[in-house]
Amino acid sequence: MAFFILLTVTMLQEDPARLVEQLGAERIEEREEAQGKLKGLGEKAVAALEKGAKSADLEVAARAKHL
Repeated sequence: MAFFILLTVTMLQEDPARLVEQLGAERIEEREEAQGKLKGLGEKAVAALEKGAKSADLEVAARAKHL
């Protein structure tokens, strides 16, 4: 059971859309961590990053465009 909980938490942390949202987190450490994870996802993150580049949140948009 613990394995499935850990797997679910890991999957949520690696979800590109969720990571793009975290690009606008209050703490810079969270933003940088999300940016690194998105970079590591490569092609899997493209659609979420394209959407994030159009975000009204300027921090999210700038970081998504940078990636």
